[in-house]
Amino acid sequence: MTVCAAGRRSGKTRCAAAAALHNLLLVPELDGKVGPHEKRYAVSIAASQSQARVFLDHAAALVKASPILRGELVSEQNDELIFTRNRVLAAFPTTARSTRGWAMAGRATNTPRPGTTIGGRDARSA
Repeated sequence: MTVCAAGRRSGKTRCAAAAALHNLLLVPELDGKVGPHEKRYAVSIAASQSQARVFLDHAAALVKASPILRGELVSEQNDELIFTRNRVLAAFPTTARSTRGWAMAGRATNTPRPGTTIGGRDARSA
């Protein structure tokens, strides 16, 4: 787990978009983790629909600025970027309805796990 303790307007969303794109487009061994005809998703969950859109806008800008990644983009939808080889970058707000039907792996929370430290201090009190 990675904890990012940074102030407002410090580039957290842009960094998250870059990390999600890296995972989705530049780590091909993860393609084997889904079935042969299933889509592989990288998902961002945001506090609101407008913040989810900001995440996708940052990701789209990074893709379009890269001659290598630009060719991977198939289409740009309201809440997702669709790439070649059944790969999708999606973003949606944190509502019970928005996550219904998704198999979520990992932990989606703002509370760090016990024992997580930032600069030697307990992250839960940082």
